Amino acid sequence: MPSGLTIYDIEWTSEGITTLNLESIDKDKLIKQCDSVRNSITENNIFIGFDWPPSGGVRFYMSQENQINFSNLYQLSVQDLLSYPKTIWSGTDTMQLVDKQAVKDFYLAAVAHIELQLDQGLLAKKAFRAMTYEELKQWLFDN
Repeated sequence: MPSGLTIYDIEWTSEGITTLNLESIDKDKLIKQCDSVRNSITENNIFIGFDWPPSGGVRFYMSQENQINFSNLYQLSVQDLLSYPKTIWSGTDTMQLVDKQAVKDFYLAAVAHIELQLDQGLLAKKAFRAMTYEELKQWLFDN
């Protein structure tokens, strides 16, 4: 960590903000703080979304609403309750899914994107447990 900078653990209480110098907390609490920051990073990476089709396609943001909509679209497709083509909105553009296979391919790409982000987050959180106290503080400072 650069000289002269200190990381603080900030907590909201009914009386206002409580800050603790990270030098005064134990490693377990520091790991929980890193986990919390990593959870936010993972959520953001999921939201950023994926491009469909993968080679220069449209960016589909994976908000919770879109995750539900895409899941419902897939479920209706599996039950043969959709008419095609199906137009979907990315937030900036539209795309048509022309048949059941196109819906399946799109949905599986969305699920793969979410799973990748969750797996990366889990690996990072596992790595925290092997880090030294100083490495954990540096990770928090960098992120």
